[in-house]
Amino acid sequence: MQDYQSPSGGWEAWQAHMLARRLRPLERLLGSERSPLLWGCAAAGPASACRELVDRLARPGPAARRSSQGLDKQAARWLAAAESAPANAALGLECLAWCWALPALAEQLDDQLWWRLLNHLMAAAKEPEQPPEDLLARQLLLGELPLALAYWFGELSNCRSLAETARRVVAAGMREALNGRGVPHWQHLPELRPLLACWTRCRVLGNELSDTWCGPQLERHYRGLVQHALRL
Repeated sequence: MQDYQSPSGGWEAWQAHMLARRLRPLERLLGSERSPLLWGCAAAGPASACRELVDRLARPGPAARRSSQGLDKQAARWLAAAESAPANAALGLECLAWCWALPALAEQLDDQLWWRLLNHLMAAAKEPEQPPEDLLARQLLLGELPLALAYWFGELSNCRSLAETARRVVAAGMREALNGRGVPHWQHLPELRPLLACWTRCRVLGNELSDTWCGPQLERHYRGLVQHALRL
């Protein structure tokens, strides 16, 4: 996968484009006041270590009000740590938080750091030879992250093409976690809430990209899971 850099029109033109787009952010897509990335995540669960970062990057308001400086240093530190970080659910949520924050960060970060972040996220969304064993980590990193990139950066062909990869990963995850009627297998019950949250976000993003993204099988699995989750 190629590395993207500032387009020929210049960094200033790309910044203006990022800030002028009319795509709906995740909070507006799902009608939530706080970041939907933390839905279903217990305070002591896998998201506990990244809760502060997710909250900070999702904080509404203009760039000048979004934590008084320091995001450039935080982004550089995160990139350095992420290179060797284990591919777990916390890393998946952190990648998603940076992904959704990137357009607004175009006016805070320099061009090299901004493109390094995007290129790292695209690399993290690419299926490795040895995918993570943990189902939630796979769904976040290899299902939801590529789908978010396809929706949020559809101007870039390498991002736009990730939607089909995401659909395959999400479909495989649902087949692994659920029986044919949407009932979760017992070993996945501890992760049921964050998995349902992940698949809810994926369903909304997929439908934003295409009316046929989910397809009848995914839709049937999802609706069955919602019913059984309510019963549980």
